[in-house]
Amino acid sequence: MPNQCVRQRQIVITVSIPSVQILHTASLDLISPLPGGKTDHNAPIIPLEAPIQARLQIKQTRLWDSNPRPIPLDFVYELSAPESAWLIGGQRRAHFTAAQNTTQTFSVVLVPLRTGHLLLPHLDIRFAGQGSTGVVSELEYQSYGESVQVVADVKGTTVKIDRVGPLGAVSVLGVQGRRVEEEVA
Repeated sequence: MPNQCVRQRQIVITVSIPSVQILHTASLDLISPLPGGKTDHNAPIIPLEAPIQARLQIKQTRLWDSNPRPIPLDFVYELSAPESAWLIGGQRRAHFTAAQNTTQTFSVVLVPLRTGHLLLPHLDIRFAGQGSTGVVSELEYQSYGESVQVVADVKGTTVKIDRVGPLGAVSVLGVQGRRVEEEVA
């Protein structure tokens, strides 16, 4: 085979990549004792209308910022879920200040309102400071797509919902479980 001249071609495409000034890493962890165990897919099994204590942790880093600023930035987080699926008590929406390598922890109460597989509530974080057009932030929500299996094994739950203040509160007054005899009858 004769020597062939191989031509190399090259194309350069210039793309501007926006600088991420702050990266939030968040997780929503269920911390109540979960009496039902777990499904085959490792989803917790929880009773219908049983309040579950949860912890929202938000950690910030500015390692991706090309012009790191030492000043803390103000953000607002909001937990949301379909009203037919979850009752969210505690700090559903709150203001927080993000500094380099800090972690904020917020307590919430989740009450499942229907049976079946329910996705955990969605989290959104927005910049809340002055001049909101100049700050670019990203969110890594580690609980995205996680679900629980809700089963109807609670006969009744009494919950008190206070609308005092901007946060409100959910208090559990009592949970009445089914007895084995009731399920057989």
